[in-house]
Amino acid sequence: MTIDFYGKEIGDYERFHAKPYTGYFTPNGKLVDFNTDLGGSHGNLANIVSWTFLFWVKNSPAFKDVGLKNVKMMASIDMDTGVIRDANVPIREFNEKANLLKLQRDLLSFLSVAENNPEFVSWIKECIHSEDLPEYIRKNKALPFDTGESIYEIERVFGRKNTRTLLLRLKDICTRYLGYDSIEQVDTEGKYLKVPELIRFFPEDYPVTSRPRKITTPNNSIHKRFFNYLLMDWKIEKVSRMIYNDLRNEFEEEPRDYTYQSDSDESYEKEIVAIKKMVPLKDREKYFI
Repeated sequence: MTIDFYGKEIGDYERFHAKPYTGYFTPNGKLVDFNTDLGGSHGNLANIVSWTFLFWVKNSPAFKDVGLKNVKMMASIDMDTGVIRDANVPIREFNEKANLLKLQRDLLSFLSVAENNPEFVSWIKECIHSEDLPEYIRKNKALPFDTGESIYEIERVFGRKNTRTLLLRLKDICTRYLGYDSIEQVDTEGKYLKVPELIRFFPEDYPVTSRPRKITTPNNSIHKRFFNYLLMDWKIEKVSRMIYNDLRNEFEEEPRDYTYQSDSDESYEKEIVAIKKMVPLKDREKYFI
């Protein structure tokens, strides 16, 4: 399948919020808005999926030796519904169109299996360094209401450095283990960009196509799936898919035999190259499929 081009939706978000859009494509090509549902500023921590993952790390028996299970928090999460209660940030009503609840359910189903795999648990533990846990956690196992360090209660449990590292693991889980494609805005060196404040007043000076984008995907049919995005000069980074081996009770990289480029995808690649060679960027939308 070929994913529809969501440039307008992404551009509208950035013009309204003056912040970069972060999101995913589901395996069946729906856009997941990773910026919504949990109040607070834009960021990977401002949504229910990130909180679900961090709550799981804090409370799963697999991580009992990390020392966070007995830390008392005001916030809690209902893993069945995704509802977060008593957080010290405002909670917005869920937006079904954001597709975050689907991602959260897929994540929870995966984690229920993964937490029984020692190698996967060890991979997560590598991100949690005791010296980077907040001092008040290490000493008292108590969580003060406000330390001035963060508005996010979950971040005050792990500390900012551990939180950022864990959320990078979450991105890997979404792409390599769940089969989602991540959407980010980066420059040619892979650094994240800021959206100019003036975009709100002069949107025509800051079109979506003027800012580099990157899609990280485990999908093998890159040119067919992202035909429209490649036409618009988006960058595609391929990562290996992790699959579960029932016999060995472990995750392993997808066999190389399944990752080759098909004849069909190769023909899409040639078509993309030909169009980009002959047609300027502003006119390529008429060739979308």
